[in-house]
Amino acid sequence: MAIVGLLAFLLAYSVVGWLYELAIISGRETGSLIHWVLRTIIFIAIYYIVATAIRNYYWIVIVPVYIYGAVIMIAVIGIIVMKILKYNKENYLIREKLNKGI
Repeated sequence: MAIVGLLAFLLAYSVVGWLYELAIISGRETGSLIHWVLRTIIFIAIYYIVATAIRNYYWIVIVPVYIYGAVIMIAVIGIIVMKILKYNKENYLIREKLNKGI
C-alpha cells in the first residue's frame, strides 16, 4: 500500500511540476489541488491494477493442479475432434467430386 501511495505521489508531483514548467498553471493552491486530484486518481488506478494482479495470482495458485489438467485434456480432445471432423469433411468432398466425374 505504501509503494502504491509513493508511486501515486511521484507521478502526481512530476505532472504538476511539468505543468508549472510549461506555465500552464501558477499559484500554490492550483498546484496543490491538481496534485491531490491526480494523486487520488493515480492511487485508485494503481491500487485496482495491483489488487487485480494479486487476486489473479492467488486464484491461479489456489486452484488445484488436477483442474488445470482437466481443462488441458478437454482442450486437447476438442482439437483432436475438430481435426477428425475436418479430415472427414475433406474426404467426403473429394469422394463427391470423384462420383460426379464418373
